[in-house]
Amino acid sequence: MATYHCSVKHGSKGNGASSAAKADYICREGKYADKPDLEYKESGNMPEWAQASPRVFWHAGDQCERANGRVYTEIETALPREISPDHRRELVQNFIREQLSGHPYTVAIHNPKATLDGGDQPHAHIIFSERKLDGIERNQEQFFKRANAKEPEKGGTAKDRTWNEREKVQQIREAWEGHYNRYSPERVSCRSLREQGIGREPERHLGPKMARPEAPEAGKVMEGSSQKTENKAR
Repeated sequence: MATYHCSVKHGSKGNGASSAAKADYICREGKYADKPDLEYKESGNMPEWAQASPRVFWHAGDQCERANGRVYTEIETALPREISPDHRRELVQNFIREQLSGHPYTVAIHNPKATLDGGDQPHAHIIFSERKLDGIERNQEQFFKRANAKEPEKGGTAKDRTWNEREKVQQIREAWEGHYNRYSPERVSCRSLREQGIGREPERHLGPKMARPEAPEAGKVMEGSSQKTENKAR
């Protein structure tokens, strides 16, 4: 049965988050290289100095971002198990193209076995910088400095401040619903069962922490960003 899950989390230096470590985890690199559940990974919208190695970008963010700054934001989504890996990849790529234009990102699709029924449990981790490319070439250090609205070339790459708003999270959830339903044979809804007028108890989305208990979790979930229960449209 198709289920809906979409959460937005923020990783900040003040909370001990590391974007390089997060990228290693989702891409199954470094100490996570022995994990067998990686289905696909890619990076995009990287500045010139990180195009050959996206990990350079995430490491630079850890080093150069301000002490209390966000080093990444993550969108985590459940994917339909009923469609092919190629179609899951297309689904995620189309979503990123629409919602994260200009934002440096790394995405990975994992497909572990579900705890309850042993079936596939495909899901995507999308990490991205809230700094949005503006066509000005900056080196690593300048890229992560405070932006200068009057003289952009003298400051850092500006952040998209809409990611601080709760309305942005709802917009992302609604957008994911639309993309998911274009590929899934069963429709889902980002609305709660109560909002849909459905009286049954919601199912629990176990998520990657249940499938992979050792997964690091340094990010902070944005308030109101994720429903912990899954919603099937009727």
